[in-house]
Amino acid sequence: MDKVIFQDQIGRVLVGDKVAETETTLTVSDPKVVHTEMGQNGKISVHIIPVYFAEILEKESDKNNFWTYNKNAIVLGDVDVSKDLLEKCEIINKPIQKTEETNVISIDDIED
Repeated sequence: MDKVIFQDQIGRVLVGDKVAETETTLTVSDPKVVHTEMGQNGKISVHIIPVYFAEILEKESDKNNFWTYNKNAIVLGDVDVSKDLLEKCEIINKPIQKTEETNVISIDDIED
């Protein structure tokens, strides 16, 4: 699938896999918000945040969730996104596979 980058109506920059496109809509799979902020040291930090976390989806078949955006509410970008950013986007929304060795601790088990 082709990656697409766009800005939504509230100014978030999103990256996703283009699933379908009509004259009025754009449908993407597993969109991620690319959030940038200036740190106190003057360096820019980039955070990649899924629009919807795969861990809270009920069925395994829903892991590739689709989102449809109205084109009159977004701005499509015509840029080449860095390969590093795209690679990081790929690993997000892939739930950690639990094994028998996975140690899960409840917050109630933590003592002061």
